Amino acid sequence: MVLCSCKFFYKKCFYKKGGKIINNIKAVVKKIIAIYVRVSTESQVEKYSIPAQIEFLISHVKAWCLEHDVECNYKIYQDPGYSGASLDRPAIQELIQDCLDGKISCVYVYKLDRLSRSQKDTLYLLDDVLDKNKIDFVSVMEKFDTTDPVGKAMLSIISVFAQLERETILQRTRFGLQKRAEDGYWRGGGKTTFAYDYDKETG
Repeated sequence: MVLCSCKFFYKKCFYKKGGKIINNIKAVVKKIIAIYVRVSTESQVEKYSIPAQIEFLISHVKAWCLEHDVECNYKIYQDPGYSGASLDRPAIQELIQDCLDGKISCVYVYKLDRLSRSQKDTLYLLDDVLDKNKIDFVSVMEKFDTTDPVGKAMLSIISVFAQLERETILQRTRFGLQKRAEDGYWRGGGKTTFAYDYDKETG
């Protein structure tokens, strides 16, 4: 599995001097491994996910760097309390920009649904952001990597099920809200209806 195909990227300039071709290395740019973590609610932030994801992913990144005898340069991008339904998240936007700016060699996530729960957004990130910029992607728990066609196909399939799960949760939520309304209860969220008071005892 190739995670980070190159430790350094060189910009070379060839010119002639005294009849000889000289290879002049003009710039050396280090690329980093991006570690992206996300949870949807504050309760998840407090009870489980962010610290656990970070610790787990850092251990995998360090193990890979040690195995391949390369310097371990990584940056953590975290979106605590943000839904994966859209890309309206500060850390994912920063990650996208860093990818477009050529700063990233590989992106690590705990699971694919941490990156996004939208099939459209997942495909955009994998194809238009990562693949077009020759950035590798690794989902550790699902053991996917985009360096081969099979890995790309499997990631597309998994993203479909991630979106299905999200839509199922939304459907159940809508059903629950509708049922409360039919039973004469307040559905919650925002302010109570005009001319009505909310009774905490009865709901």
